[in-house]
Amino acid sequence: MGNKLENWSGDERGMTGIGVLILFIALVLVAAIASGLILDTAGVLQNTAQNTGEQSTSEVSDRLSVLSSSGDVVNVEGLESLYTEDISVTGVAVGANMSSPHSFTVSDGERVDSVNLNGWSASTDATLTATVYDNSTNTNVGSGTVSVSAADSPSDYKINVSMTDVSSTGEYYVELTSDTSGDFSGEMEVVGTDGTVDRVSVLHTTVYRSPGASDVDLQQATIEYFSPYGTAFLLHEEEYNALSSSELENFTDNLASFSTEAVKDDDGSVPVLNSRDDRAIINIGLHNDFVVTDQPDSMIYLHEGDSATLRLTTQHGATTTEIVNVPESLAGYDGSSVVL
Repeated sequence: MGNKLENWSGDERGMTGIGVLILFIALVLVAAIASGLILDTAGVLQNTAQNTGEQSTSEVSDRLSVLSSSGDVVNVEGLESLYTEDISVTGVAVGANMSSPHSFTVSDGERVDSVNLNGWSASTDATLTATVYDNSTNTNVGSGTVSVSAADSPSDYKINVSMTDVSSTGEYYVELTSDTSGDFSGEMEVVGTDGTVDRVSVLHTTVYRSPGASDVDLQQATIEYFSPYGTAFLLHEEEYNALSSSELENFTDNLASFSTEAVKDDDGSVPVLNSRDDRAIINIGLHNDFVVTDQPDSMIYLHEGDSATLRLTTQHGATTTEIVNVPESLAGYDGSSVVL
C-alpha cells in the first residue's frame, strides 16, 4: 500500500485535478447555455401567447353591432322563365333559324319580355334577332335585336322584345337568327311577364362600433350574403372598383359590392367608425329576376316572406351576423321602406 502511494507522484495528482476542473467548467457552460435556451424559448412562447391572446380578443371585441335593417320596396313587373333551350350551331347561314320550333304558353294579359342568351359564345361579331311568332297563325307578334362579340365570348346578353300583352292565352315560339354566318352556342331563355309584384330592391343596415371595440374601417370590411337564391361575397365599392380586370377574373361569379353612408359622424371619419357615437348605413343593391347584369344571380330582389343573412367581418376578423326577414306581404309599401 505504501509503495502504491509512493508511486503516485504529485504530477499525476495535478493532472487529475485539472481534469476535474475542466469537467466542472464544461458542466457550468452547458448549464448556462441550456438556461439561456430555456429563457429564450419561454420568451418566444410568452410573446406567441400574448399575440394569440390579443388576436383572439380583437376577433371577439373589435366587431360591429347592428342598430336596424330596412329595405326599399318597389313594384315591378314579375318575370318568369317560359322556355329554355341549349343551342350549338356551326356555320349557320345568314337569316337561318338557330332554335328548335318548340312552343310555349303565354297567358292572357301577359307577353314575352325578353330573350336572354346565357353563356353565349360567337365565332364572329354579329347582330342577333329574336322574333316571337303566334304558333297558331305563324304571325310575327314581336322582336328585338342585340349585338354579340366574339372577343367577349362567353357572355350574357338580353334581347328586349317589343311585344304587346296577348288578349288570350295561346302558344308561341321564338326564332333566333344572325346577320352574319358563324358558329354560335349557349343557352337561350325566353322570359315572360307575370303581372306586377312588390319586391325589396335595396337593403339598408345601420351599424356602429361595438362596446370595447377599436376603430372599424368599413372600407376594409367584407360581407357574406346568403339568400334563398344563392350566396355572394361583397367588398366595399372602393375596394371593388380598385380591382383590375385580371384580379376580377380570379374571383368567382358571386362577387359584388356594397356602399356606405354616414348617419352620425362628427369628425367626418366614415367609412372609419372611430367613435362609439358614429353611425353608418351599409347599402346593398339587388336586381330584378332574369335581368342580365354584372351582379351575381343570387342577388335578385327579395320576395315576400324571404329571409337573408348578412355576415359582416371587420378588418380585425371579428364577425357579426344579421338576419333580415321580409314580411309575408309588402302591399302598401311600394315606394317606401319596410323594417326587416
